[in-house]
Amino acid sequence: MTSPTPPTKKDASFFMRRIFQFVNNEETQKQVQIYLLDPLINHIMERVFPYIVLTCVLFVLLLILVVLILGIIIFQLRKVGHLFTGGGTPDAFV
Repeated sequence: MTSPTPPTKKDASFFMRRIFQFVNNEETQKQVQIYLLDPLINHIMERVFPYIVLTCVLFVLLLILVVLILGIIIFQLRKVGHLFTGGGTPDAFV
C-alpha cells in the first residue's frame, strides 16, 4: 500500500487557477447573483427596512423640533430686541 503524496505548489496553483476560472465564468456569476446575493440582500432589507423608516421619521421630527425652537428663540429676541438697539434695561429678560 502506498501513501498519498502531499500536494505541491504546482497542484495548488493549478487548483487556484481552476477556481478563478470557475468564479470568473459569466454563467456562474449570474447564478451566484440570482440564487445567493439577491435573496440575501432582500432578506436583509426586509429586516432592516422598519429601522430605516423609524430613523427617517425621528430625523424629520427632530428637524421640525429644531425649527420650532429656533422660531421661538427668534420670536423672543424680537420681543426684547430693543435691548440690542441701545434702549431698554437688562430687567427686560426677566
